Amino acid sequence: VIDEAQCIKNHSAQMTKAIKEVGNAIGHTRIALSGTPIENKVDELHSIFDFVNYGYLGDQRSFTLQFSRHIEKQRNEAKRAEALELLRRLTRPFQMRRLKTDPNILPDLPEKMDIMQTVELTADQQRLYVAVQEEWRGTMQASRLHSENHAFQRRGHIFAMLEKARRLCSHPRCLDPDQYPASCQDMRATTPTAKDSGKTARLFELLE
Repeated sequence: VIDEAQCIKNHSAQMTKAIKEVGNAIGHTRIALSGTPIENKVDELHSIFDFVNYGYLGDQRSFTLQFSRHIEKQRNEAKRAEALELLRRLTRPFQMRRLKTDPNILPDLPEKMDIMQTVELTADQQRLYVAVQEEWRGTMQASRLHSENHAFQRRGHIFAMLEKARRLCSHPRCLDPDQYPASCQDMRATTPTAKDSGKTARLFELLE
């Protein structure tokens, strides 16, 4: 059983390959749980089905030609509707959809509890955060001076910086040490612990 099955949506990802290898070694009965089996591309559904029922939807290339290109590009509404209906018909026998408003399961669901926890970044996280920002500013300045296609590159640099910031806010080692800014290279030699992150440190406090 694989929960959050959208994590294997990318055929070529190392995680996808590893999970499918484990599935092949364990047995034939497999269940994939996901609230979002398709997040960006129809091919993601094929990757999940490849884990649950290998080969049922054909190989990736034939799936793309038969379904994805018609559904996503929407050039021909008739072909799009035909592809959607066929895909629904093929996948329906293997799907069990449940909503939290379903009267059959609603009585069994516990009351939702939201507990907000506010934590501060550790000293190492703050240091990394500032260094990543400074590195990003330097990259943006260089891009502005030397690139004719600055607007396009600017978006890429912004998303890359945000992704780095997101990772290091979870834990410094969620960011690959090879991506540490030059001013933080000394941090690569340290042994990571839960206390390096305000988030994981607080988690262990709650678990105690």
